[in-house]
Amino acid sequence: MRDSVKKNKSIFKKKSRRLDEESYNFYTYDEKLIYRYLCGKHIRRKELSKIPELHKFHKYHEWYDYIEKKYGNSSLEGLIEFWHFLNQKSRNVKPKYEYWTLCIPVGLTLIVNEIFDLTLKFSDIKINCLSDPIIAFVVYMIVVAIFAKIVIMIMQPLFDQNDDSCFYEDYKAIIDDLIEKKKKASE
Repeated sequence: MRDSVKKNKSIFKKKSRRLDEESYNFYTYDEKLIYRYLCGKHIRRKELSKIPELHKFHKYHEWYDYIEKKYGNSSLEGLIEFWHFLNQKSRNVKPKYEYWTLCIPVGLTLIVNEIFDLTLKFSDIKINCLSDPIIAFVVYMIVVAIFAKIVIMIMQPLFDQNDDSCFYEDYKAIIDDLIEKKKKASE
């Protein structure tokens, strides 16, 4: 019984997300890819191939024109509704960002503590020949490299959340401009 409720809830979320995207002609994944390309962020080849050449913008005003053309024919009420939709998406990003800003320092503290413990163990090693300090140094450098990789992996979600927040803020700013233009045109 519980599994079917969870499954139905998941299906409802997916369908409602698709309905929102279709009703606003706003496909989050595609739009974020275009934005990431515009910002010069790293995009995998597979993802890069999903962006049409027409949407590979190199300047902000090109992206602005694309959005203006896409939503320029929308009614004032439709633009206001879309702005609120984007605002809600933006609000949903902020709790994730706050979560990661709390978890990352704790995780890094635990990892650094382990590194220091390991360093203390290395300092207790008795040196019998010339190769021992070299081996200890190499092992220590490997541990530091692994530590650096873990730090990057831990920090990546924080950077992604910031990118998402900037994406929604920039998109909302453009929709704001379109709303203002519609209001001036109706006066």
